[in-house]
Amino acid sequence: MNTPADQARDRLARNAHRKDAARRLGLAAATLAGLLLGLLLVMLLDYGLGLPTWMRAASGGSLLAALGAGWRRWQTARRRRTSLKEAALDLESARPGLGCEVSTASEYLSGGRTPGDAHESELAAALSLRAARVASEEEQAGTVDYRRRLGLPGLLFGGGVLTGLLVFLVVAPQSGTAVRRALAPWSGAHFTGLAVEPAGGEFPVGHRLTLTNRLSGRIPRSVEFQWREDGQTGWRTERVDVASNLPVAFHALTVSASGTFRIRAGDHLSAEFPLVAYIPPEVSALSVRLVPPAYSGLPELRQSSPALTALRGTRALVELEGNVPLGRAELALTNGTVVALVPAASNLWRGELPLFAGSSYSIVIADSRGRPGLANSVRHPIRALPDLPPKVDVTEPGEDIRADPDELIPLKVAASDDFGLESITLVYHV
Repeated sequence: MNTPADQARDRLARNAHRKDAARRLGLAAATLAGLLLGLLLVMLLDYGLGLPTWMRAASGGSLLAALGAGWRRWQTARRRRTSLKEAALDLESARPGLGCEVSTASEYLSGGRTPGDAHESELAAALSLRAARVASEEEQAGTVDYRRRLGLPGLLFGGGVLTGLLVFLVVAPQSGTAVRRALAPWSGAHFTGLAVEPAGGEFPVGHRLTLTNRLSGRIPRSVEFQWREDGQTGWRTERVDVASNLPVAFHALTVSASGTFRIRAGDHLSAEFPLVAYIPPEVSALSVRLVPPAYSGLPELRQSSPALTALRGTRALVELEGNVPLGRAELALTNGTVVALVPAASNLWRGELPLFAGSSYSIVIADSRGRPGLANSVRHPIRALPDLPPKVDVTEPGEDIRADPDELIPLKVAASDDFGLESITLVYHV
């Protein structure tokens, strides 16, 4: 049987449930709004000042701690139940003319007060009926709006913060980068993009190296070249201006020692790139033995010059020595022929190059790690001199003549050859 007491208890309980729901909604909205506000402040500070990683990480830890605290408060609010008397007091505060009738009735309804006699029982029943009527009127009129009183402030706060966050995301360039940096401090996101070319490597001592620093995003006015030589602990810094018409900065240096370098551009500090300086392989000693063809009777010659001039068919016996241990040595001709030199003792390399035609060649060497020599592309001429035929001139009589059968005719012959004559034979017919 649904008595006035049951009706009053149900309506007050519904009011209590609405208050609990509104309280939890407002608390959740306020907590989330506070977290978003904290995140927005971190992003704004980082966007303007470029916060270091540890500071962004500390801010993220604080936001997580605030989230945990808000979660505990919400759980506490979920476990806390609004009593019937508290719901009744809310009705009485909205309608001061009620006095304390509804709150007194709630004490009887919740068991906080028990009627002592028949008269008090009748009073409790009358108060319950009155409370049921008032609760029904309030439910229809909506006098006590818990959602507006408890939930709306948190929702308005959250809406304002969310609006500010959306404005920042839409208006500010690179706002997405700010979000990634705030949510993931160690993600490697930067407002300034940086690409370094070359990213380290091996270079010969004395090489003029130009580093190209390509920039994107937020372009700084200058970048820092930081260098640390092997065996040292501190960084040496040089500032390089960014080109006025291009998002790029160049840094030129002469390679003299091995070490490590890195580039700082805006909020971006690049990785550490190794720079290995090595002594480039060179020909420290060269000896060429020119062996002419046997028929020429020419003597052998020795020279240290790589330019070769000799009779065609001469054998050029090449011997060279490197300033560092070599792993490869060869003679590359312009016609594509490659004469490989073979290693001998004491870092000597030997090979034979026959001279049959005019051409040119390069001495191609590499050290034991395969690093090429700087002079590998230098061309050296080869002149293979032809063996010209002997030249013979009859100087006397020098022209056609008439003679008697028993007349002696003087005959004089001049003969020459570019490499010498072995014999002269006169062939005649009467």
